[in-house]
Amino acid sequence: MLIKNTTICDKRGQKRSDVRLEDGRIKKISSMIEPKKNERIIDGEGLFLLPGIIDIGASIGEGVSDIYKALKKVSTDAVKGGATTVLIQPDTPINTEIGLDYFFSKSKELSLCSLSPVASATENNALEKLNNLAIIFKNGAIGAYIRSDANSNILKRSMEYTKMYSKPLFVTCANSHLDKGALIHDGAVSFRLGLGGFSVVSETSEMAKVVDIASFVGSKLLVSGVSSEKAVSNAAVYKKNYPNIFFDVSVHHLCLTDEACVGYNSYAKNYPPLREERDQKALVDAIKNSVIDVISSGHIPVSRLTKDLSFEDAAFGIESLGVMFSILYTRLVQSGEVSMERVSELTSFNPSAILGFENKGLIKEGYDADLFLFDPLKHSDVGEFSPYKNIVLTGAVTHTFKAGELIYEL
Repeated sequence: MLIKNTTICDKRGQKRSDVRLEDGRIKKISSMIEPKKNERIIDGEGLFLLPGIIDIGASIGEGVSDIYKALKKVSTDAVKGGATTVLIQPDTPINTEIGLDYFFSKSKELSLCSLSPVASATENNALEKLNNLAIIFKNGAIGAYIRSDANSNILKRSMEYTKMYSKPLFVTCANSHLDKGALIHDGAVSFRLGLGGFSVVSETSEMAKVVDIASFVGSKLLVSGVSSEKAVSNAAVYKKNYPNIFFDVSVHHLCLTDEACVGYNSYAKNYPPLREERDQKALVDAIKNSVIDVISSGHIPVSRLTKDLSFEDAAFGIESLGVMFSILYTRLVQSGEVSMERVSELTSFNPSAILGFENKGLIKEGYDADLFLFDPLKHSDVGEFSPYKNIVLTGAVTHTFKAGELIYEL
């Protein structure tokens, strides 16, 4: 397959080129490549060719009974948004040998993006009993996940196991006791709406504990869903002292604030909660200053049945995988705040490096042909039931390639 007249964009910069894909790899990059006989040609004129997104923050939802149907939806959304590798966080734990076998067989059957399960470090996410991480890692789990307010000994042992098997530990920093009854960020909007709030100190106090234990153990820690100004300020200090610690922010916290919840808009009810404008600005600055290492989708599938309820009863979660890059392009690149190269670095190159993937994250000869084409002049539609519905999203993914095969075309 030959992609002609495109503009390559990765963390190293932009370059107009032709690109040949062959045997699952990027075979050749040149300013002019002559087509072979019967070779399929895709015209990339006016389009950007970027490394496939490696999303570390997606979920299939909580309490899912039909795993195959859920994986199919996530995969379909992913390739529409240019994601070629997706880590599935364990809102619904898939932690047995049989469960992991089923996960991988169905993922292969779908033949779309690569799906990798992140195991719950504790049995059924209950925070009190450690899972059999040795068995789970040997059966293909890419890492483990735990909440920061788990039993501290369980937290430490989780770090020891992930270090032993050279796996990352994903941690969400929050204290359920401090956040009891919370539905939204604790601020002016929660006060106006009369809703209980998630405090910033819940995030920052737990982060301090987790980072301290991780630095003592020496494990690879990925702090997921950083959401506040104070948290990123603290993260900048932590990174200077503990180089094996990485910080992730979701697309929602870069592009939305708690003002989206005004009018009791349950489609903006999210966890971690959308914060204030100052928090959003601090997160964007943290991207510029290399405090934030990864941008993830924060994708949680939701349905109208779980969202068209009172704000108190509605489910947490926002879908984003299908339009993730369009949101980032509109919010960060078009505004001139962040370059497209930097966005590619945080959505592809950095997660690849953190996870230890080889030959991903760059458009380079010999690298995996996991790529997508992006048209900056098209528009993306998120539908009626989304907190992004009133934002005009500029740019759309037109083609997605996995191992050199075209798996999605607009």
